[in-house]
Amino acid sequence: MKEVFEHIPQNNNNSFVYRYFCLPQFNGNYHYHSELELTYIESSNGKRFVGSNISEYTKGDLVLIGSNVPHCWKSNVPAEPDMNYAKAKVLQFSCDIFDTNNSKIPELNFLKKIFQKSNSGLLIKGNSRTEIVKKMNFENTKNPFQNFITLLEILYLIAQSNETELIDNQFSVLGFTHKETDRFKNVFSYIVENYTTDITLIKLAELAHLTPTSFCRYFKQVTHKKPFDIIMELRIEHACNLLKKSEKSISDVCFESGFGNLSHFNKVFKKSTNLTPFQYRQMF
Repeated sequence: MKEVFEHIPQNNNNSFVYRYFCLPQFNGNYHYHSELELTYIESSNGKRFVGSNISEYTKGDLVLIGSNVPHCWKSNVPAEPDMNYAKAKVLQFSCDIFDTNNSKIPELNFLKKIFQKSNSGLLIKGNSRTEIVKKMNFENTKNPFQNFITLLEILYLIAQSNETELIDNQFSVLGFTHKETDRFKNVFSYIVENYTTDITLIKLAELAHLTPTSFCRYFKQVTHKKPFDIIMELRIEHACNLLKKSEKSISDVCFESGFGNLSHFNKVFKKSTNLTPFQYRQMF
């Protein structure tokens, strides 16, 4: 299994990190880091994983991720694999640089609420997103002081916005200890990376250091779903993407998506989409 902790490289001239990604697709592992992260998807679409939440994302997705909240973006297969289809602007910074517990800087009190909300993942929409994205042009300036002021302006815009939405409130409400959080990260990371393969309940329970019965109870407490319900959702979404974007046979799509036989695939697919795989493909 891939390591899920990411070390963010620091720049001595800046108190935060700005990175621009231009890739064939986003396919990073489900990871976490102590820094908060603001990610803007300039182009690409696919699945966004934040905490225990799995959602669709498209071009224009803007999300603030809290400290040590596991996350990743997985692109759908691009129509032209050789093209740099997936582009994103990413800001990463530690909340320590603002010292929000210092009562001598009351002007920064607005940050406390943002940082608390970010523990659930914060989706930013509408005009707020438009204004924030305009300010995320750090590649156009090398002035560290101005960059820092711009970061504060961005956070202030988020704080003042009424166009935000919590992504996974359940994950933050549980108030996991580090040990419990690491347990979930290990299990969910394994599911995210291996859902098209044969995943067993015994393997998942082993990763969580629990008995199979205790694991099922624990997983449902965190996600409100059974582990294999989530695995099946991911497999169906993967199959839908292949049916839309490739010319592979329905049989190949079935097995490549992790299903053991075609009959079961057809049954589960129709239950999920109200269409057979053939009917679904015909729509596109």
